[in-house]
Amino acid sequence: MNKRTSQAKTRLLSLSGAVLLLALAGCSGSNEPLQGASPSPPPSASPSPSALPSPSPSPSASPTASPSEEPAPSAAPSAPETKKGEGKFSGLADSHTVEIEMDGKYESFQLGEGTAETANQLESGDEVSFDYTEQDQDGAKLLTLISLTKKGS
Repeated sequence: MNKRTSQAKTRLLSLSGAVLLLALAGCSGSNEPLQGASPSPPPSASPSPSALPSPSPSPSASPTASPSEEPAPSAAPSAPETKKGEGKFSGLADSHTVEIEMDGKYESFQLGEGTAETANQLESGDEVSFDYTEQDQDGAKLLTLISLTKKGS
């Protein structure tokens, strides 16, 4: 029985060591491929010629360019539109996000400047009115509170 216990401890120690080595290898941050893995080509340090933007002439270099030319309005990012909303405060999701129920649907809002103090004083179920912006961020909508007020206050 002593021999079995010793073998079990040896196996457990070996297995623990192997798991530790695998975890360290995965977290090493090394960009070198593991032995036996198919290598992928390293990223090129310089962009391909087709990816380089074509140089645009400066107004001083081109006598035909007029000084009043401006970029197209659609090229500049526009300021997000401010919207109004009402709902039932559900609670803080974290230190900078609140959840509000609007028309039976729960929405998460980022706390904008000056709204955290009000949010920290609210209780779940409080009726609130608010102003917010909606922006597209990497395919998801980002809702940010501009103002937050408890109804009846």
